[in-house]
Amino acid sequence: MAVQWHSRDKFDRFGGVGASECPIVLGCELWGRRQADLQRQKLMREEQPITSAMRDGMEMEKYLMLMLGERTGLDIAPCWLTATNDRWSYCFASPDGLHGDTMVAEVKMVRYQASERRKEIAETGLTEAWRMQAIMQLVVTERRFAHVGVWYAPMLEMDIFSIDIDACSEADRAVADQCQAWYERHVVLGEPCPDYAGSNAQLAATRESPPCDKPARVATNAEGEVAHAYDIAVDQAAQAEANKRDTKGHLLKLLEDGPLIYAGTVYETRVSANGAVRITTRAYQGA
Repeated sequence: MAVQWHSRDKFDRFGGVGASECPIVLGCELWGRRQADLQRQKLMREEQPITSAMRDGMEMEKYLMLMLGERTGLDIAPCWLTATNDRWSYCFASPDGLHGDTMVAEVKMVRYQASERRKEIAETGLTEAWRMQAIMQLVVTERRFAHVGVWYAPMLEMDIFSIDIDACSEADRAVADQCQAWYERHVVLGEPCPDYAGSNAQLAATRESPPCDKPARVATNAEGEVAHAYDIAVDQAAQAEANKRDTKGHLLKLLEDGPLIYAGTVYETRVSANGAVRITTRAYQGA
């Protein structure tokens, strides 16, 4: 089956471009985020800060989904899953709701200047960023219809916009192809984005350093105890941060001479963009 569904909590959002991020790739994003910002976020695996608007939207989402269902007369089920499609290895979509096998639902909330925004949308149509987000959801999930409910919070009013994928242009339906190509070029290959203002060297620094080229050595008992203490500090969330730093410092000192093998695990270091050294582990596969 081409479409696969995954738990949102466990899904790796850094491994591709989501429907909510496609407006950045297309250049129609509402909040001014640039392609270079998205590229850095993916390369550095940086979580996007939760704004007050995002928090309000998440808290209201289930109520807005119920309202959208009432207004459309459809039984819309909230969707807590993320969809991928075998056609695109670097694209995903997380609709707010689903109806049967043919429809996705998305809700948006306007908190400020609601009357002006409503008048603007009435004159020019659904905001391009929201329209393309819904289209990408349809493409990835292989569904035909989308209902986008726009809630104007101060006015307690909702407008509903419907999208039929069959009525969309060929260029619109190619949104996943565009996002796939963007991710391959600017994240997998690391080429600078058109709006990137730094140097190629700075961009290259956002990617982790390659594995150490020194052969891994088997730890002595004393070195193994340091590695084991580090593992305990990492595994125990309640462990004091100072103790964590102390064990990490000891292990980093040992890893200056190359990777370390202990108890079937290889410990090595990687350097991130900001110069921070990160300890990584992998199973020892033998010489």
